Amino acid sequence: MSKVLKNDHTEETLFEVAEFFKVLGDPTRIKIVSALFENGELCVNDIVNLVDVSRTAVSHQLRILKDKRIISYRKEGQMKFYHLDDAHVEVIVLLTITHLSHH
Repeated sequence: MSKVLKNDHTEETLFEVAEFFKVLGDPTRIKIVSALFENGELCVNDIVNLVDVSRTAVSHQLRILKDKRIISYRKEGQMKFYHLDDAHVEVIVLLTITHLSHH
């Protein structure tokens, strides 16, 4: 059995895993993650247009995603360009989609 599947994780690790999936459990946040997955890097205005949510709501959701290290950004002048934090996020989303499509 893989070490990942063994039951030797701390309570803190299990809590963090649950929090990670809780964050991805919000429809607006998953739309943002999907937009970044499909487009690579986007500014706030692009995200607003793609997910059809207000700028305020997108900014709030971006902050949550950034705090949980699901996304990050780079600055270019005054603009922030958001992208998935690493390839693991992409894999998790793809595996979830694959899992759900097996019906």
